[in-house]
Amino acid sequence: MAGRTLRVFPSTEWAHQFRHVTGKTRLTRKGSADPPDDATIAAQLARAFGRRFSRARIDAGLTREDIEARTGVSQDLLRQIEAGRADPTSTTLTALALAVEVPSAALLAWPSS
Repeated sequence: MAGRTLRVFPSTEWAHQFRHVTGKTRLTRKGSADPPDDATIAAQLARAFGRRFSRARIDAGLTREDIEARTGVSQDLLRQIEAGRADPTSTTLTALALAVEVPSAALLAWPSS
């Protein structure tokens, strides 16, 4: 398969249906001509991360002020992250996960349908 690109999407809704388009092999959703673009995937992941982090923060009994004190991440940025409007760096993500005592992998899991 030299010279061909295979894009794999970590979601169970994506069918194992391969198409040869412009010399590249692409994985597509049933009934869809194209997979979602990277911006769409990033937005879905940001929203899912924000929801999970917000839930973990509340479950831990912490306020945004507490998280700011523990991590140095501003409350305004925390609001944006929880709303899915900001995409934290890996350093920020790790600090937030440690602050709420949840594995970062649990906050990063692919959103379920």
